[in-house]
Amino acid sequence: VVVGTGIAVPAGALQVARLLDVPWSRLPPGSLVRIAPGTYSGPMTITANGTAQSPIRILAADRNQRPVILATMDVQNSSHLRISGLDVRAPQYSGFVIRQGSHHITVSNNLVTGGQMGISVLQGTSIYIVSNVIDQAVTHGIGIEANGTPDAQNVISHNTVRRSGYHGMEVRGAYWRIERNDVSLSGQAVPG
Repeated sequence: VVVGTGIAVPAGALQVARLLDVPWSRLPPGSLVRIAPGTYSGPMTITANGTAQSPIRILAADRNQRPVILATMDVQNSSHLRISGLDVRAPQYSGFVIRQGSHHITVSNNLVTGGQMGISVLQGTSIYIVSNVIDQAVTHGIGIEANGTPDAQNVISHNTVRRSGYHGMEVRGAYWRIERNDVSLSGQAVPG
């Protein structure tokens, strides 16, 4: 699937103008959703399921020009997704929300600016939050309210989280590996 214009569309690929037009619930395993440079609004709910051998990838079509997403990327009851290269700005809620039993979700190399929370995980296992830049969240840069399991741990690694209103990261869950993150200037909205 190609979202937007101005980039090559492979033979047989579906081209749509808006994120809302992507058939998020019907993407088969192995699908590639390439988002062209431009600005896109929402709302957007992703309910797709890939497999371990054929994950679904959602990414910027041009690594040098990230598409700007003005909506929450809401991942519900999904599996084996990889989302990368996006610039999510001022969403009404969080930049990314992962919930409702989602598993094997990777959110990597994205920019998230503003919104109530940068990345929120409400439920899920085998969640990987890697190498994102999260700036100026109203509350927490990364907010976790989910447990992994001993054999399906979750990872928060190599992210830059800055200027959060409350906490850079607030983790309320077990079986999370948190390493090599740069968290600074938290508590912008908390007196004292």
